[in-house]
Amino acid sequence: MKDVKTRKPDLTRPTREQLREAYGLAREVADRAPWKCLHDSQVLAVRFADGRERFVSVMGRGGGTCGISVYMTYADFHRMKAVDGKDHEDATDGFFSTNQLMLAFDSADFLLEGEMEQVLESGVRFDRRRMPSFMSYFAGLARDRMGAAELEDALASIRALLAFLDAHGPDAIALKDAPMQLLTTWTELPDGSWVRGENEFSWLMPIAFNLDGRQMRRVAALPIKKKLGIEVASFVVPMGRTPQGRGKMSRFVLIVDRDRGAPLGMDIFESPDEGGFDWSPVLKFVLDTLLKLGCVPGRLAVFGMAMNGILKRIVETELKGVEFLSDDRCELSHQVFKFLQRP
Repeated sequence: MKDVKTRKPDLTRPTREQLREAYGLAREVADRAPWKCLHDSQVLAVRFADGRERFVSVMGRGGGTCGISVYMTYADFHRMKAVDGKDHEDATDGFFSTNQLMLAFDSADFLLEGEMEQVLESGVRFDRRRMPSFMSYFAGLARDRMGAAELEDALASIRALLAFLDAHGPDAIALKDAPMQLLTTWTELPDGSWVRGENEFSWLMPIAFNLDGRQMRRVAALPIKKKLGIEVASFVVPMGRTPQGRGKMSRFVLIVDRDRGAPLGMDIFESPDEGGFDWSPVLKFVLDTLLKLGCVPGRLAVFGMAMNGILKRIVETELKGVEFLSDDRCELSHQVFKFLQRP
């Protein structure tokens, strides 16, 4: 089986046989309703016989859209859970910077283009208020229907979850008093049977970027202007398409003087054609703006989950005299975000 944990999205369309199998399994999931016993804060770590590892979470226990999400790494799951309770921009940023496969049940109005025809062709019947959608979220790209390998991967992960429920039942997996719970490692043996394994996965959520040491030293040498407050905001925006036609999600970065409301810099950083996103150019842009300004702000407020994580780390290690403000203090950036979200 092809591993979808690659740098390029899967653009191979599933066969009719795969789709009939997929909607048959979706019917089984809808009938069994695993969201009645599992919370979305629980995740099942699955290790397949071929060495692949997947992390499976169930949506819908607390209301809203019901379904199953499959993550490539535990860090991907942790990233999505980190946006719970945050504003819409953080949720948007989380979805478009995290690889995941999702089977969601929602109104027919929310199906992706072409999915209704697929459901009807499969011959499997669903309530129009709870139609199945097999969606692929690939970092840096707009959501799309799953490719053939992605669909095969998602179906295997969903079957593993159902097998886990058959083996343990709801009483054995009651939610513990913890913000997130790794249920167990559920390991497939070469003969196709499953056994409970050990918990050996990290809680850390790495944000990768390269820091130019020379540029950072120049910025750290600038005077700190105590009365100056700056906001740095990152917004997810649709920007272009890959050569294969899949939409790309890029970042619009805005830097403003909080007191005067004056923009100090803005730029758009486009995602590469193969997906993913490199935050190094964004960080360079922020530091270049400070060098042009000739000083470091005494107060720095950051809007956007990933940008917040990057700059908070920089402030804590390199700019210790700067007061770091949480994103709910980004009044100007929230206004810009509301403007960008207008229809």
